[in-house]
Amino acid sequence: MDQILLDVNRAAVIAGTIVSYGLGFLWFGPVFGKTWAAGSHGITPPDRPPLVAAALQLIGTFLMAWVIGATATINALVTAILLILAIAALLTAGSLFSRTSATAALLDGGFIVVMGLVMIVLQGVL
Repeated sequence: MDQILLDVNRAAVIAGTIVSYGLGFLWFGPVFGKTWAAGSHGITPPDRPPLVAAALQLIGTFLMAWVIGATATINALVTAILLILAIAALLTAGSLFSRTSATAALLDGGFIVVMGLVMIVLQGVL
C-alpha cells in the first residue's frame, strides 16, 4: 500500500496530468477537433464551457497518471501498458456503441494511448 500512496513520483504524476490534459485541448481542438466533432454526431461547441465534463476529465487524467506512477514504483511497465490499452479499447468500443464514426472512435481511443505514453515517459524522465 505504501507504494501506491507514498512511493509514487508526485512530480511525474502532476506533470503527466498537466501535459496530458493540455494535450487534450490540442487533440480535440485544433489538431483533430473538426474531424472528431463531425464523426461525433456533428456536435458543435456549447454555449457555456462543459465544466462538469472538464472536471471529470481532469480527475480521470490525474487518476490514470497516479496509477501509472504506482506501476512505476514496482517496475510494472507491462501492467501500465495493458491498463492503457484496456482503457483505450473500452473507450473506443463505447464510442462505437454510441454510433460515432470509426474515425472519431479511434481518435478517442488513440488519445488515451498517447496520454499513457506521455505519462510513462514522464515517469522515466522525472
